[in-house]
Amino acid sequence: MPRLSLLPLVLPAIACVAACASEVTQGAATGADAAQFDAADGAAAIEAGAEAAVRSPDAPQPDQAPDDAAVDAAPDVTPVVIKKGPGDCPGGATCPCAVDEECDDGDPCTYGMACEQGACTAGQPENCDDANVCTADACDLAGQCTHAAQDHWCEDGDPCSIGDHCAAKACTAGAAAKCDDGNGCTADGCVAGQGCQYAATADKCADANDCVEASYCTLGQCVQGKAKPCDDGKPCTWEDCDPKKGCAFIALPGPASACAGTIGDGWCFAAKKAEGTWAQARKTCGAWGGELATVRTADDNALARKLADAACGKVPAWIGLSDRAQEGSFVWLGPHKGGYSNWNGGEPNDSGGEDVVELVPEGGWNDLPESAGRPCAVCSRPMVSACDDGEPCTTPGQCAAGQCAAPLAAPATEDCDDANPCTADGCAVGLGCGHTAVADDSPCGASGQCKAGVCLMPKPVDLALAPTSCAALGPGGANGLYWIDPDGAAGKTPAFQAYCDRAAGGWTLVLKVDGAKPDSAYGSPLWTEVTPTAGATASPDGTTARLPGYATLSLTQVRLTLVVGGTARSLVFAAKAANLRALLTGPAVKTTATVLQWQALLPKGSLQDHCLLQGFQVAAPNGVKARIGILGNNEKDCGSVDSWIGAGATANICGAKDTPGAGNLACWNPDWGDAKTAAIAWIWVR
Repeated sequence: MPRLSLLPLVLPAIACVAACASEVTQGAATGADAAQFDAADGAAAIEAGAEAAVRSPDAPQPDQAPDDAAVDAAPDVTPVVIKKGPGDCPGGATCPCAVDEECDDGDPCTYGMACEQGACTAGQPENCDDANVCTADACDLAGQCTHAAQDHWCEDGDPCSIGDHCAAKACTAGAAAKCDDGNGCTADGCVAGQGCQYAATADKCADANDCVEASYCTLGQCVQGKAKPCDDGKPCTWEDCDPKKGCAFIALPGPASACAGTIGDGWCFAAKKAEGTWAQARKTCGAWGGELATVRTADDNALARKLADAACGKVPAWIGLSDRAQEGSFVWLGPHKGGYSNWNGGEPNDSGGEDVVELVPEGGWNDLPESAGRPCAVCSRPMVSACDDGEPCTTPGQCAAGQCAAPLAAPATEDCDDANPCTADGCAVGLGCGHTAVADDSPCGASGQCKAGVCLMPKPVDLALAPTSCAALGPGGANGLYWIDPDGAAGKTPAFQAYCDRAAGGWTLVLKVDGAKPDSAYGSPLWTEVTPTAGATASPDGTTARLPGYATLSLTQVRLTLVVGGTARSLVFAAKAANLRALLTGPAVKTTATVLQWQALLPKGSLQDHCLLQGFQVAAPNGVKARIGILGNNEKDCGSVDSWIGAGATANICGAKDTPGAGNLACWNPDWGDAKTAAIAWIWVR
């Protein structure tokens, strides 16, 4: 029998064993816990495989038949024991398999391996998370979960505690939360489960400012109190207030102080090099004899900038405007209280506590903190400051070293002449000017007689000879009551008596208004009705009356006279109308007087320095209007007017509704301070 070759049988077995050895080697090299593969063991396995192949009952042996008993008695091959880990074969992830039971990576902390499509899936790690941030979770070699305590930050869920930490596997509350919003107008506290709460209070709030009254909390905000009044009652000092020191009173310079600078509209200006803060610049101006500049008009502003350029160059310069005393209320360091402004766009913005003002090289204004430094200061002072020494029978004096002194060695007596030939004029100490009616029937004028202190001209025998107006009487002559006939003897208007101011050029008095009475207001019938007030006297006095000439005398001029404290001040306007009633109830008519002329109608007329709409039938969008007057606003428009001078006014502003109706009403930073002055108004035509 031919000898059979064993090579075809041995080679497949060797190849199989070699392949398995290769898989074992690969698994051992890549598994986490794989043991080193022993080359000797691999060789033994190959040899054992070959021997098994030789013994295989399916392999015919030469010269003998297969022996089943011998095959059964053959010893089993001892398997190679290899420590398995994830990825190890056999049994690890991706290892070949036939059933799920063949998949086991040997890691007690994984589970759920399965055989899918002939390969083992990866096991799932044991979930040992106990949802407690205060434990460190792990799986031990026995496959049991462990939870060791750990020192760690944690959150106990209560917003009213901070810095919570772990202790004995539990989250322990830390320190109590500090609820403080830094606002003195809220009550601060913490509510469990909600956290910090800040409730608005109505308490007083701290305000370290000696220039304002106590401040109060409103809606969670500290509202600054009203400015404290700084007034020493002296006419020759102006008032200032330092937030840290309170009120200060600065002497007005006297007439003897010459202008060591440039005169502009009655004030002396100068610019000084003075590198330093606003307070240091004040000292520089004080040594010069004035204060940081008060800028009252655009001309003042242009002059201040011109002087600064000449003295210091094109650099920012300090001026005397600030809101140190009361936030948002900018006031000048001199006697001038408000007026003109020239803020740059977006200014003042109070960014970072900006309370003082610089004049920038382009001429605009910008607010800065008091600690800022600037290289230049513009100074100013009034050249002459008139004052009232309190004696009604002397003319105004002039300030010197903070005191009011008479302009002459001997006090000059006030001129009390009222140009009325039917009164005896004089001045009584402590009382002022007085006018006593002379005896009735005393002669006055060319042919008149005095009656109750008024010069009464006799009624012409022929009224056709009566003049058409007081102006038609001609120049000269006495002031008094004259018969006039506006449309002549052939007209429908009968002759009537009118008070004529002949000394001033023939003015006819046609309306009298007591500004302290409600019937002086814009809506009163006094302005709109035609017929004269019954029983009214035609002479100028403190009563309210519509006189016969109001709706009958044609005119080309109007004169407004305001009387305050017995002193009459007048302003003349050009206006053409059929009569004063038609002018004061018709369309608006513009006038062109200066602001200073309007202010001169009063002892101290005060206006805001924008809008400045003036004329007959003047009105602003916010309801402020006057039959004749001028309106002012602190905004650069007429939308929120808060000041007026004139007659026949109405305005629900400044806490005064419809009162006064003639005079001056002003608030919100007018140029000479708040005003509420009722005046007697006389309106004349010619």
